[in-house]
Amino acid sequence: MRLRASSGRAAPAALRRLTLVSSDVAPIGGMERASFELCERLLRRGWEVTVIARSCALPAHPGLRFVRLRSPSRPVSAALASDLVLGSLAVRRHRTGLVQTDNPIVGNRVEVIHAHFCERAYRERVGVSRSRRGDPLYRLNSWIAGAIALLCERWCYRPRRVGAVVGVSQGLTRELVDFYPGMRDTVRTIPNGVDCGAFRPVAGQRERVRAELGIADGELLALFVGGDWHRKGLRYAIEAVAAAPAWRLAVAGDGDSTGFARLAADRGAGDRVLFLGKVAQPHGVYAAADALTLPSHYEAFSLVTLEAAAAGLPLLVTQINGTEELVEEGVNGWFVERDGATIAARLHQLQRDPVHHASMREAARRSAERYDWDRIVDDFEQLYLELLAPADLH
Repeated sequence: MRLRASSGRAAPAALRRLTLVSSDVAPIGGMERASFELCERLLRRGWEVTVIARSCALPAHPGLRFVRLRSPSRPVSAALASDLVLGSLAVRRHRTGLVQTDNPIVGNRVEVIHAHFCERAYRERVGVSRSRRGDPLYRLNSWIAGAIALLCERWCYRPRRVGAVVGVSQGLTRELVDFYPGMRDTVRTIPNGVDCGAFRPVAGQRERVRAELGIADGELLALFVGGDWHRKGLRYAIEAVAAAPAWRLAVAGDGDSTGFARLAADRGAGDRVLFLGKVAQPHGVYAAADALTLPSHYEAFSLVTLEAAAAGLPLLVTQINGTEELVEEGVNGWFVERDGATIAARLHQLQRDPVHHASMREAARRSAERYDWDRIVDDFEQLYLELLAPADLH
């Protein structure tokens, strides 16, 4: 369920303390950006925030304390194992106020788990390898990481281990209840958010970035953003552009660029697929594009779709967690199958009907406004108020 509107009460200043445990807190990626936005706004509202993580990009603030986890970032299996051990010890030593974790990643009892994924649902309903490459060592690393995540879910998703579990979409909340029915009374939905102003194109930005990318006037540019390219369906985006000669594809994110470049060449689109690598500030790439294509197998609620909508891009996405709430069929985008030909048909439709294309852009911007970060943080503050002992509020 979605949290109700704020009651108007506020916790006393002395109680506005949060300890957030995450892998990284930074304005990049999905979970990392969500944590960054939440902490930054809570600090502005007078909260004291302790961040326990490998890295923290929040600017210095009197209310901020950072406890660094000396965990490796790669391989991901070692990172998760280290975070579990070191994070649990750090929480025991440094916790203050309410404790919130990004996903179930520590063994301690905590007040809030902010769920960005459900490992058990993914394994049983999707099952596509999340390995960046097909090499045996990469696949083994991915399997071990998944096993650790599943172990953490089974340990943490019990009423005595957590006060509330927050799913970032209605679909993810349903999955958590389906696979961990004992948590039914503690699970709720607070969606991911977006800073609409930050993704609104500025004058000249589109032309400048397109020139840097070598996109000619009149060429149409589809955009794919993210890692886990097999899970997110990059293959189908490449096959779609191969079948839509008026379009090019920009791929922003890290992955097996050699293997997917070979796929693009085999499909006759080698010169129309651009691999940009990690893009620290993606705003310009969104401004340069004409549509987002994300035929993913699984998401919790992709921040990419929200950012693309805020930038005014029609959304060509699969009907999965998050997108089912955001996309209005034929209005701000379309639900597509994981099939290059059907995605290509929608790209052709946008090409042939520029009036509809323009109306979709405006509708996408409007739909993103419902997910303003300040509204999302309002919901988190309301949750924290509910979790504080009633006696502490008097």
